[in-house]
Amino acid sequence: MQEIATYYNNDPKVAVVTIQTTFEGFGINNSKVLNQIADKYNLSIPVGHSGWPGKPSPLLYKYTARGTPWVVIIDKTGMIRFSNFHLKPNQSIELIEELKKED
Repeated sequence: MQEIATYYNNDPKVAVVTIQTTFEGFGINNSKVLNQIADKYNLSIPVGHSGWPGKPSPLLYKYTARGTPWVVIIDKTGMIRFSNFHLKPNQSIELIEELKKED
């Protein structure tokens, strides 16, 4: 994700965010740990957390994520254009570039 975010750093048409979605293991999968990981790896990507004890992440259900890391690419109209387990940076860039041509 960092590689993709760096590639699109100055492109106002592309936003890259990372959201930790949690459905279990809330003791180790929480926003505090997420922030520590982001700091450890000097991530410049906005990071967020979704999912709390007694309330699994609603994003898991909205985007039908089935594992981690799960990648979702959404076009400018809000339509999901990719939702699957893993996607290599070059594949992500190819898809995003195709979506940008749809302007």
